[in-house]
Amino acid sequence: MSTVWNSFVAWIAGSVTERFAGRVGVKKWLDRGVGGAFVGLGIKLAATHR
Repeated sequence: MSTVWNSFVAWIAGSVTERFAGRVGVKKWLDRGVGGAFVGLGIKLAATHR
């Protein structure tokens, strides 16, 4: 099941990349959004107590 899910995510990411390849402004905001998501997940992981 993980292989199917990861393949789907990779396909979607490739489609989004192709669609917005020529638009610098959109790419910048997508990069910021993804970066913010990673920072948020990192903070959540660091704040998690076991």
